[in-house]
Amino acid sequence: RDWSSDVCSSDLDACPLEPGPKWNNGCPEVPYQVGQRLDLPRIEFETGKWDILPQSFEPLNQLLGLMEKYPGIKISIQGHTDNQGDSLANERLSMNRANAVRDWLVTHKIISIRLETSGYGQTRPITTNSTDQGRETNRRIEFIITENAEEKK
Repeated sequence: RDWSSDVCSSDLDACPLEPGPKWNNGCPEVPYQVGQRLDLPRIEFETGKWDILPQSFEPLNQLLGLMEKYPGIKISIQGHTDNQGDSLANERLSMNRANAVRDWLVTHKIISIRLETSGYGQTRPITTNSTDQGRETNRRIEFIITENAEEKK
């Protein structure tokens, strides 16, 4: 599945500081629920590294806005790779990328207790690894709500 088609482009986005699906004009579904995957544009890294590329700052700022607006939300940052290369190296790469995103958020004043990271390497593909497009889709960071204290109010 091409997740990017579900994301609202920033020029059409009625809520540019928060992630949300196209069908809701880019505004989030409220309330956020535990287990929900956040719809964010793709986070990009240097090939084979965990250096976050500048085009990723807009989606990261959307995530930052969401976390500032909803201080009761905790998220899991999950790194994934394609199946190219060594599986252990891919697991480390995916973990380092998830940690790089966590570190970026902590640098921007999100307390680390609200963030957990996992690196799944190539073990959870969402499409085929037999095409360039499929491998690109499988190289991703996913954000999953793990707690929402706002729901308990």
